Amino acid sequence: MNLIQNVPLRTALLGAGDPSLVFSREFAVRKALNDGIGPALTLTRATDGTYFDSAGILQTAGAGVARFTHNPDTLASQGLLIEEAATNICLQSEDFSTTWTQLGTASVSTDQTTAPDGNTTADELTAGNAVFGGVVARQSIAHAQNQRYTVSVFAKKINHRYLGFRLFDNVGTDAAGNVYTFFDFDTESWTEDDTIPVDTATQKLPNGWYRLTMSGTTPAVLVNNFVDFALAESDGNVNYTPAGTEQVYLWGAQVETTGYASAYIKTTSGSATRNADDVQAASTSFFNPNEGTIFCEYTNTDTTAVSPSRTLWQFSDGSLSDQFWLSRSGPSVTQYGIFNGVFQAEITGAGPVEGVNKSACVYKINDANFYLNGLSVGSDLSVVLPTGINEFVIGQRWNKVSIAGLPIGKIAYYNVRKSNNFLASKTSL
Repeated sequence: MNLIQNVPLRTALLGAGDPSLVFSREFAVRKALNDGIGPALTLTRATDGTYFDSAGILQTAGAGVARFTHNPDTLASQGLLIEEAATNICLQSEDFSTTWTQLGTASVSTDQTTAPDGNTTADELTAGNAVFGGVVARQSIAHAQNQRYTVSVFAKKINHRYLGFRLFDNVGTDAAGNVYTFFDFDTESWTEDDTIPVDTATQKLPNGWYRLTMSGTTPAVLVNNFVDFALAESDGNVNYTPAGTEQVYLWGAQVETTGYASAYIKTTSGSATRNADDVQAASTSFFNPNEGTIFCEYTNTDTTAVSPSRTLWQFSDGSLSDQFWLSRSGPSVTQYGIFNGVFQAEITGAGPVEGVNKSACVYKINDANFYLNGLSVGSDLSVVLPTGINEFVIGQRWNKVSIAGLPIGKIAYYNVRKSNNFLASKTSL
């Protein structure tokens, strides 16, 4: 008998041994939206979206198609990627020969090597033998004052060690108006080189590629509006005369008005938007209003100091009135919340680690507890439970905000309050 095709039998076997397990999806393992226990899930997204496949190659999923992504360095399966809407305002993201300019006789040769998506579309950029010749790519991008922006690009070293990132305003002195930092390919490290604080991230890919990210807030006074990628000196200086032989491969430039880099969004002559992922269960027939346990495994891919509030899951009545949820805010705060017109529980503690995290939340009258990565975050023994729960969403809240922005590897619901020993064991890394 083919168990894969025999869905009822397969579902029964997945829950064998624990009758209280009434909803389960193992996204990282099964790479399917509806291979598991409980009601069907639906996913809507009105646009394409990108993700990394099991070989670490960037792929594009069509509108409404679930994205089961991987760590492009280790190739580990991470699960279902759920992201908010995002817009790449950087034009010609894969063609540095148009819209982009090169300073000081710097030059670009298009389509010279295999890009992270497997196509031969990555450009070779060469410094010029003149002042500012290290600025191999500049684009005029209107950015607002006091606005947080994130700049990202896929880069691969040819023969030069340092790559600078700059939101260039230059309001009087080079340092005062720039959001700037530079990356060292040899040490895989960043050095901040200006007065405006920045956050950085490095995502390693196959074949020598990196996705490099800088986030920072623009100053209160703006004069010039550029984004630069520059072959810098060892101290980060870009205002020098290169030898004219320094080279780097670049591909997939992205600028977003967020505090982190979302999945890559291709642009040509105009900006482009990826719509939000909306994942929800067809029903909450499995939900026990009197007690229960929710387990969620996810990969924390954003450790920047400034990060939006992100929801991993939520049960609600479809409004603000009655809710259970798990969320994280920034890199250091995680919260399990219960609300029925007033907060019944706000169990807040240390944030998730970078990489895989395992969480478990329980509820019962006068009993709420939250475990993260094998340890109790906290408990509340004075809880009145919400009523009228009729909606279960994953990676967002009932009103489609506070979207996860990360991959969820597994989510499971037990219709009983599991023991604390179970919670500790289940969430141990």
